[in-house]
Amino acid sequence: MKKLNVPVFALLLLLGMGAQAQDPAAELRSRLDQMDSLKGDFTQTLYDSEGEVLEESSGDFAMARPGKFDWHTHKPFEQRLVSDHNKIWLYDPDLMQVTVRDFDAELQNTPALILSDELTALNQQFDIEQATTNNGWTAFTLAPKDEESLFGALVLTFDGKLLKEITMHDNLDQVTRFSLSDLKLNTDVDPARFNFQVPDGVDVLVD
Repeated sequence: MKKLNVPVFALLLLLGMGAQAQDPAAELRSRLDQMDSLKGDFTQTLYDSEGEVLEESSGDFAMARPGKFDWHTHKPFEQRLVSDHNKIWLYDPDLMQVTVRDFDAELQNTPALILSDELTALNQQFDIEQATTNNGWTAFTLAPKDEESLFGALVLTFDGKLLKEITMHDNLDQVTRFSLSDLKLNTDVDPARFNFQVPDGVDVLVD
């Protein structure tokens, strides 16, 4: 059974010729500063280097700053990726196991950075460009300055204040796009959602 590549996120977004902001990093920080929490549904699509769809999945999610998220995939296979900003749990019900690791400094080179409080680090970690998409949304492309980064580029696309798409280009020339829908911005999220409780009988692996 082929399992999904969960670590938050992906897409080859076609950008329009919109005007560039004088300081894209400041504009992105401003939008992220207004996003204390976000929850809704997602569709995740993985493309190969030729643009062919390799796999597709869907589920619901919640995230809250700093560094808390719960990505719950329902179809085609159930899987959960949960963080409380101290620990990260990857739960695979089919395998009856959960992998636990620390939310450590390495994650500053991953999309998890956007969920942290270290928004001032964006300029230090990434080269950032801003553009307007063909449908009028605003897209921020983050290119890691670290050549050993786990991904090649990250695109955050907003419709006004709402984060609508997260797109990640990996180092294998594959693209993963998360399309977000039924969004609720800055509403209450039960803190218990970010504190994963290991079910009985499930093996725990520490990474």
